Amino acid sequence: MKLWLIKAREDLPKGNNPWASWYDCTHGVVIRAETEEEARAFITNAAWEDEDDQWPVAGDEVRNHPNAWMSPEYSTCEELIPDGAPGLVIRDFHAG
Repeated sequence: MKLWLIKAREDLPKGNNPWASWYDCTHGVVIRAETEEEARAFITNAAWEDEDDQWPVAGDEVRNHPNAWMSPEYSTCEELIPDGAPGLVIRDFHAG
């Protein structure tokens, strides 16, 4: 099995961003799976919070999109390997 880091893209334009509200959304996860497709499917099937199939754009307008976690247009997915620059991979934080 491999580890995959899947994150919301940071370069999405306003009005085309499933994570625009930023709250009640998952912005990144680490998934154990054999392939990128399997990893993306896992997070998609988990159906977490508000990064779902619709999001408000302006007023009553709602934009529909294919699931953001499955689409490279909305999210990135990279295999985590032992080699690479040091850095934080995941932080589980709860403000209370």
